[in-house]
Amino acid sequence: MQKVTHGTDVNHLGEDMRVLIISISVLIFLSGISCYHHYNSYEYYEYYSEGVEYGAQAKFEEAQRQFEKALDVSQPCPPTTLIKRRLKIIDDVIKEKITKEAGVYLFKAIARINKTMTLPENLVSHKWRNVTYRRSYLNQWRLDDAINDCKKVITLYPNYGEAYRILGIAYYYKEMYDESVTESKKALKSNPNDALVYYDLGFTYLAKEMLDEACGACEKALYINPKFGEVHKLLAKIYYCKLAYELAIEHCEKLAKLGCMVPSELLHVLKPYDYMGKLKTLNFYDVED
Repeated sequence: MQKVTHGTDVNHLGEDMRVLIISISVLIFLSGISCYHHYNSYEYYEYYSEGVEYGAQAKFEEAQRQFEKALDVSQPCPPTTLIKRRLKIIDDVIKEKITKEAGVYLFKAIARINKTMTLPENLVSHKWRNVTYRRSYLNQWRLDDAINDCKKVITLYPNYGEAYRILGIAYYYKEMYDESVTESKKALKSNPNDALVYYDLGFTYLAKEMLDEACGACEKALYINPKFGEVHKLLAKIYYCKLAYELAIEHCEKLAKLGCMVPSELLHVLKPYDYMGKLKTLNFYDVED
């Protein structure tokens, strides 16, 4: 079994591996940070998306109720960190740390990013190199608007880290990865212990094929928040790209120990390397459900 150790340049892995990295990056982002993760139910995403839309309309009380409903949905390992971050924007508006207008700009940016994303034609295929994506370039203008919304908030509040974090995500979807990293690092200047920003950086470094940096960002996220289950999922996929299959399986186990279910696409790709049968004891979900 070949392994790629830390410090390995992925360029020699060939075009198939580069396509694989990009495919995994999209799969993770769709299933994780932007709440396209189904968790065997659309209920969570419905509450979340309604909350974002209410926030974009300055209906913060309604938004808060929907986000709280999302938190109450009993699902395995939901991304509560993300929901709490949305609630924090509302709380900052209530406490007048930012204006109502600034809060609306942030929620509009989030809504526009969500609307820009399109699902892969075959989301759960274990042959990721054959997955084709239907990115809608007609919707790229939404990302430009999201970027402008974030910049308006930054002009008003240059030390408001969440605006930089959302701006970094918008740049990620425009495939402007260097800019995404820059804005994420600015967010860390406001809060050096922001695990979610390190998680975001993990995605961006993966897209840039900087696998060592992606691992490093994820490890920092886990150091800050050891119970951040989504990070283990991301690390499992990064280590798969590094051909470090044992480490990938190890992070699947850690994800399960946190009470989370493991994505079925990981089962498909790691099963041939599971010589000890560790994956058989874990609970998997199919993102197509």
